[in-house]
Order: sequence, then structure tokens, then C-alpha cells
Amino acid sequence: MLWHNSVCLAYTQHALIVMSCLAACMVAWMIVSLRRDTQRREAARRVYDRLGQEEDPEIRTRHQARRTHEAALTGLVACRPGGAAPTRCRRKETIMALAPTPQPYLFTIEEYLAFERASDERHEYLDGVIYAMAGESPNHGTICVNLTASLVPQLRGSPCRVFSKDTKVLFGPTPRSRGSRQGLFAYPDLVVVCGTMQFHDAAQDVLLNPTVIIEVLSPSTEGFDRGEKFQRYRHWLPTLTDYVLVAQHQPVMDHYHRTAANRWELVAYEGLEARLELEAIGCTVPLAEVYERVEFPSEEEPS
Repeated sequence: MLWHNSVCLAYTQHALIVMSCLAACMVAWMIVSLRRDTQRREAARRVYDRLGQEEDPEIRTRHQARRTHEAALTGLVACRPGGAAPTRCRRKETIMALAPTPQPYLFTIEEYLAFERASDERHEYLDGVIYAMAGESPNHGTICVNLTASLVPQLRGSPCRVFSKDTKVLFGPTPRSRGSRQGLFAYPDLVVVCGTMQFHDAAQDVLLNPTVIIEVLSPSTEGFDRGEKFQRYRHWLPTLTDYVLVAQHQPVMDHYHRTAANRWELVAYEGLEARLELEAIGCTVPLAEVYERVEFPSEEEPS
């Protein structure tokens, strides 16, 4: 009996030690996370304070306008579906509908990159305007994962690599001076890069030389992906050989392939039996793999 009690006491002490270690690890992780967030906020605050203390009145005016624009962005994020204050958001929407629509503040590229690198969320940039990125649907996420799973094994041992939708790409002229606002910074759903990667600056978080770009279409972005965005891809990305648009609601892909300096060929793939051919990187992607576990909307029965 004494031996049994000693064993139980030893196990209890061991469990308490393990629990204490886990608690200490959790506290340490929380401290490191808080310190990292504080450092990011302090870096952004120093940038803002430095701009707010500029002697040039034009710079101070632009800085105040930027603060107003950022506050509007924060309000929009708080009012997204599932936000914490739907009543306040509806009241804000009513007031904004009655008031004249202000022109958005035009950020410089330097301001956008400082803002983005200090932010916990992703934003895209188009000619001075910053856009908060929306969340993705389950089908969107499933298609992106399936595409990555199909391409990665085929590219092993080659000079090409696949990157997910967290890779920022610059589509536009290389800024020649500080204060430039022309350009598009976007996060494609999938990017394939062949050879040495080229970056915008020393931070190495803005890619300049993608070979293949794949976008999964959403109702809110399809027009932009097919129009303005593709036009900039064609004009500003000489390394880009293939641009693929993937539908969510049915097994359909539009594949644009560069055949000459200013000529692009469109090949449409339809049905789960089709196979996407990416000759530039030596890959073949069956649509059946891309749309695995994707739930298509049911067709309405004719009345």
C-alpha cells in the first residue's frame, strides 16, 4: 500500500512539473508575440510621427489625409460580416450614404510598403489606393491547395518553385524616385518562379519575375482579374509566360500563353477530363485533381 501511494505521489509530482513547463512555455510565447506586435506598431508609429513633424505643409496635409483614410479602412474591417458592432456599422453606412463621397488619399509606394509590413492583414495597392483583401470561400481555398499539391511534385529537381497566395508581386514601372504612386502590388493565388528570384528591395517580400500566375476567380474580382490586372501583367512582366484563370462554380479554366512579345494565345479547358498543359514549366495538371472535393452549385430544375 505504501509503495502504491509513493508511485501515485511521484506521478502527481511529474504531472505538476509537466503542466508548469507547459504553462511557462505558453506565457513565454504570449510575451514574445506581444513584444513582436508592439515592435511592429512602434515602427509604424515612428514612420507616422516623422511624417507628421515635417516642416513642409504639403507633406503634413497628406499625412493627415492618410490618417483619415487608415481610420476608414479600420472601420471597414470592423464592419465586415461577423463584426462586433452591426448596429453601429449600419448607422455609419447611413451617414456615409448621406455625406458626399471623399476622394481617397493616394499613398506613395513607400507609405504602402511601410503600412503593409506593419499590418497583420494583407492589402493590395493600385496607383495610390490601398484595398483590404477579403476572405476566401471553402472552394477557393480547396482549389488553391489542390493546385499546389499537383504542381509541387512535378517541379521537384527543376529550377522552378511554387509560392502560395502570401507572395506579393509588383506589376508596374520600377519606381525611379521617392513619392511614386504608379503601380499594382497584388497577391496572386499561386505563383511559379523559375531561376533566380528578383525582388523590389532588400526586404525581399515583393517579387518581380514570376513565370506562371494562377488566379482563382471570385464574383467580386473576376472583372478586374480578366481586365485591368491582366493588362498590367502583359505590359509589365516580361518574364511571365502563362496566366491561368480558374473558375470556382464549374470545372473551367482559361489559359493565356505568351507566344511572342505582344501576342497571347487563349486555350479554354472544360470538364473534369481536361488537362491543363503548362509547357513552360513542364507540368500537366488534370482538372479532376484541381476540383477534387470542390462542391459545385446544384443546377435548378426547369419549372
